[in-house]
Formats: sequence, structure tokens, C-alpha cells
Amino acid sequence: MGKNRVRITVASRERVLQVVVLDKERISIGRAPQNDIVLEDQAISSEHAVIAIVQGDALLEDLDSTNGTKVNGQPVKKHFLHDGDLIELGRVTLYCQTFSCP
Repeated sequence: MGKNRVRITVASRERVLQVVVLDKERISIGRAPQNDIVLEDQAISSEHAVIAIVQGDALLEDLDSTNGTKVNGQPVKKHFLHDGDLIELGRVTLYCQTFSCP
């Protein structure tokens, strides 16, 4: 039996920038080059947010960023991600999809 995985599609102004499959326990997001997902937008902090796998679920956590993090239009500090969630960081949108893998 397969398990669920999470895929994050990163888009800005209706253009897909990258697609990332969460295959690590921790994925960092921000403007600084050491992040796993680097977003070149001045509204995004150097170390803006992180997605961590907690007991098989993906937990998004804002790292006290200057402009905050929204999920489905609502400001969040921590949020367990669900299929179809829209994450907003500055002018960048991340779309969360779950899928099964063998």
C-alpha cells in the first residue's frame, strides 16, 4: 500500500516557477540562497517559513516573517496543510497537492 506525499507548486503572477515534492523532513522557504525553496520577492523574508513533516503530515510554520504567511486567505503562524491549500507569501502563491505513491 502506498503513502501520501505532498507536492508544492510555486507560482507568481499566474506563472509556475517550480514544483517541489516534499521528500525531506524539513523544507525551508525564503529569499536567502540557503533555503530549499528560494523566492526572489522583496516582500518575503530571508527565512520566511518552513514545512516540516510531523507524524506523516505536512506542517507549515511562519518563522516570524515581516509580512506574514496566509493559507486560504487567512493569516497563520502554524497550519497543517491539506490538499488544495493556497499558501500566500508576498506576491508568491504556493499550491499544495497530496498524491499517493507506491
